[in-house]
Amino acid sequence: MAFLFTPMSLTLGSGDNNTTLSLALGSSTFINVTLTSASITLVGMSTIGGNIDGAVVCFSNVSTGGNTLTFAHASGVPLPANRFTNSGTVDRSAVQFGASWYRYSAVTLTWQQMMRA
Repeated sequence: MAFLFTPMSLTLGSGDNNTTLSLALGSSTFINVTLTSASITLVGMSTIGGNIDGAVVCFSNVSTGGNTLTFAHASGVPLPANRFTNSGTVDRSAVQFGASWYRYSAVTLTWQQMMRA
């Protein structure tokens, strides 16, 4: 069976708070994220082998218990090319069963938020 998106599962805990993810991503990747801590903030993301212009990633928060996954806007922690830029230039969250979509731009060299649900 062919998938439109490469499926992936990821479990994050308190030790992953304020971290930059390094993942083997396809051109379109759908990530089911389970949080073992009440709130996790991601400051950036890099693709193993290098970020690819136009790559799309959807983070789906499948945690139970109301855990929140937050994406820091333009954090100074990761390398500039691995930063998230969010609409409204503020941190954005994916609450329980929420999702956030990002697209990598070679023009701005950031992961740009496309939408959230």
